[in-house]
Amino acid sequence: CYFRGRDLMSDRPYFIPRHLDDPPMLFLWQADSVLLVVFFFILGCLLQIPIIATLLGFLAARAWGRMRESGARGLLPALLYWYGPLWLTGRPSSSVREYLSS
Repeated sequence: CYFRGRDLMSDRPYFIPRHLDDPPMLFLWQADSVLLVVFFFILGCLLQIPIIATLLGFLAARAWGRMRESGARGLLPALLYWYGPLWLTGRPSSSVREYLSS
């Protein structure tokens, strides 16, 4: 889907793409939602409950899609900062507001 226009100087047609900032897609779904379902499916296969885990993956992907569409930008990094694994020692303390470089 391109917009067809005309160059003002040479009167030649040119094309402007409309979908430059679209997220990566896999068939009809966005890639992050598909990754959630695949992750839950693989986890379910390892735990020998693939059907239940796949259903949970679909529910998680639907909830993630709703959060993404509501404009929750930066939610995943914030969740990883506060509730992520403790072995992330590179994160600074949240009580410090300004850092001085020496």
